[in-house]
Amino acid sequence: MEQFLKISFLTKYRTQLMGVAMLWVLFFHLGGHIPSFKPCGYGGVDLFLFLSGMGLFFSLTKNDNKINFYKKRIVRILPYYLPIVSVVSILVVLSQKLPISIVFSNIATLAFWLKPIPVLGAYYFDWYIPSLIVLYLITPLYFSIFKEKLLLGTLIMSVSAILISLLIMNSPAEYLLIFTTRIPIYFIGILIGYYIIQDIKMDTKKIVLLLFSFLIGSIWLLLTLHYHTIEELWKYGVGWYPFILITFPLLMILSGIMSLFKNYQFPILSFVGKYTLVLYLFHETIQYILSVFLHSKILLITISLTLTFIIAYFYQNIIAKMVDYLLKRGK
Repeated sequence: MEQFLKISFLTKYRTQLMGVAMLWVLFFHLGGHIPSFKPCGYGGVDLFLFLSGMGLFFSLTKNDNKINFYKKRIVRILPYYLPIVSVVSILVVLSQKLPISIVFSNIATLAFWLKPIPVLGAYYFDWYIPSLIVLYLITPLYFSIFKEKLLLGTLIMSVSAILISLLIMNSPAEYLLIFTTRIPIYFIGILIGYYIIQDIKMDTKKIVLLLFSFLIGSIWLLLTLHYHTIEELWKYGVGWYPFILITFPLLMILSGIMSLFKNYQFPILSFVGKYTLVLYLFHETIQYILSVFLHSKILLITISLTLTFIIAYFYQNIIAKMVDYLLKRGK
């Protein structure tokens, strides 16, 4: 078992695990057409946040210069994000006759946070990228404070996030639960990144604890899905809490399974993992447009996924070349 559940596999198969997370998200957003996948399909986001936290720890360990850190994050997200969110926001504002200010609040990644203010948050493109940007903003400061005490930092951030989540239930701020309940997973990812750097081994006690966490989290999730409606899961955030216990063990199990196929690189998962951001940005819009014309579930799923992959591939490569060109010119 110790050879199967190696913590180092998380780095070896990180791209493939990102691919798993992205496929999970894709099928979740197709939930209206694949009903059986809808109840817990949101778990792909938790995998993303964990792997993002882990990856950022590696980045800060190599170079903890804050300006350099922020520059890299900007280059990796905004050139891909801003053109799409700008076009979609403009189209939504024109079609629904909403205030033009909503376009600017979306471009500034503030629309999600300002949802209660109609002139700024009546429409928001997504919640994930704005949330990720906030986590990126605070990570260097967190790293500076808790660099030598990451376990303590993880506990403080996790308990604080859970308390905030409980406090905003049944309040005008309850829409933030989709973010606040995920905060612990991100910081657990940072902690696990530290353990990987320290070459911590998974002995029998750690494996038992890991599997126990997965079991309890899974039972909790199943009971939650059984006794709560979809509306209650979202309104109170009860469906998100179990993934605090599930995410790390699940990634360990998935990477362990991948390690059994020593000479196989999982090309499909690798491809999806490489294009996660743009796939995320495009897929819902493409699905929505096609749903107007396609009424067959099979056709809609097949064509929307195919178009999403094709468009994401060309878009990412074109933007990457433009960014690379501009960066070279700026030197």
